[in-house]
Amino acid sequence: MDRAGSMKQGSKTLIYSGRHTHERGVGILFDVTTAKSLESWFPISDRVVVAKLVTKPLNLGSIQVYAPKSESKDAEVEKFYEEIEKAKGYLKSQDIIIVMGYFNTKLRIKGKKMLGLLFLCFEEVEAAMKKMKNRKATGPDNIPVEIIKALDNLGVDLTTKLLNAIYDIGTIP
Repeated sequence: MDRAGSMKQGSKTLIYSGRHTHERGVGILFDVTTAKSLESWFPISDRVVVAKLVTKPLNLGSIQVYAPKSESKDAEVEKFYEEIEKAKGYLKSQDIIIVMGYFNTKLRIKGKKMLGLLFLCFEEVEAAMKKMKNRKATGPDNIPVEIIKALDNLGVDLTTKLLNAIYDIGTIP
């Protein structure tokens, strides 16, 4: 990362992180109202920048990314994921965290690579399911959480795939 900064033009505020060569870089553009909520921001690299916004009822963390191309070396892709994790470290676990940007990369599912955009990863669903309490009312599917938990990794994998399909299609079956 060669340079990072912020600038105001009219009613807009831009935070950015990038290179002098204009080959890579990321930024977030805020309108005047949203800019007033900007608590802080951190340039992680020329591929990742994070902004912390004070909002109600929960604060918002916005991570803007520019992923390596799909033909990039695995080391560069891994570095990109490490940068996203570093960005998440600037935010609190109770914050709403949005990761957005250009995802033209190899993405991982359970340690494997694939092309395309992944909305939830196995580890995130696994962590959420561990927090779910047993002996609670079922949802509209009438499947108790104990059944999905009993399937162990298969249950987490199927739930992850289902949630990503719902997110991608935009319809709950």
